Amino acid sequence: FRNTGWSAISQITFIAIKFISIPLVLHHFGKEQYGIIVVVTALSGFLQLLSAGLPVGIVRHAAGWIAEEQWDMLRRGVRTSLSLFSILGLVNVAILVGIVLFGYRAFHVPPESLTEFKLMVMAAAAASILYWYFCVADQLLVAFEDVAWLSRMIALPALLDLGWILVVRRYDLPFHVYYWGQLLTMLTPIPLKLWRLRRHINLVAHLRPGWFWADCHDMFRFSLGLFSIAMSQNAVNQLRPIVLGMRAGTGMIAAAEFRVLFQVTQVLFLMKSWFSDPLLPTMTKAVARNDHRFVERTAYAMTRLAWVITVFPVVMIAVCAKDILQVYVGNQGDTLHVWLSFWMLAFIGS
Repeated sequence: FRNTGWSAISQITFIAIKFISIPLVLHHFGKEQYGIIVVVTALSGFLQLLSAGLPVGIVRHAAGWIAEEQWDMLRRGVRTSLSLFSILGLVNVAILVGIVLFGYRAFHVPPESLTEFKLMVMAAAAASILYWYFCVADQLLVAFEDVAWLSRMIALPALLDLGWILVVRRYDLPFHVYYWGQLLTMLTPIPLKLWRLRRHINLVAHLRPGWFWADCHDMFRFSLGLFSIAMSQNAVNQLRPIVLGMRAGTGMIAAAEFRVLFQVTQVLFLMKSWFSDPLLPTMTKAVARNDHRFVERTAYAMTRLAWVITVFPVVMIAVCAKDILQVYVGNQGDTLHVWLSFWMLAFIGS
């Protein structure tokens, strides 16, 4: 429950900072340029779903190996995961470069902003190389139940991004320069995570690619089973701004409006991580110990707590949608409150 508490606090802090940041960016650049930022971010985010299910599989099996002190299996699993993440990273780069060379015509990007759009996509491709290679560090920290420390790192990029927004507004920097700085803020926690991880493992021995498929195929088979579930749950949120940028008559403006609605509701989608991220390694180790009573008691308590915490904000947002959007983005959200209320009703129904 300590890890759950820190996870909730960090997620709330992250959402609060983003909640403040988006109106600042929207009012500074306008809907069209902000929509371009949204679409490029969604492109990169959607491609990250190529690994859907793999992080959960790594945490589950790594936590079991740690509980059973199978350190050699842990090393092999991590090195094999690094190889697979590296391959996915190269695929990510190839797709983004393809968009820059050929696929940009599918998006309703204003001609005067086309060069900036291409530069932003190339920057996202370059940043994805570091992201994909080192994202296994997050899963290892969760497996070692270092969730409380990892949760504190969640808010760091958002804080840096907020400071960067103030600099951009002060010196009136263009929107593509803002996006480059935003990418750097997202990569900032990587050295800190590696520094923390060295308390648990030898980084040189573990964080280099290897291939031990015979030892790790169960982990990846489990991850593959989760792939379709994770894709169906998360792909829609990333695909919506992409499709709007390609098909909507207003193009990038529609993508920006969707992002405003999504940011208001994001707290509801992130609530699940308050409970699932800290719970997964703990439950895995309890299963390894055959402590079924602990598993049943904890699952019931966390399910009841999650239900109670979720219902109140859903109802509040649905009832106060117009006022919330007026305070949030002013007159730019006048036509969106009906859609926000419908979204909340659908959330309750699900």
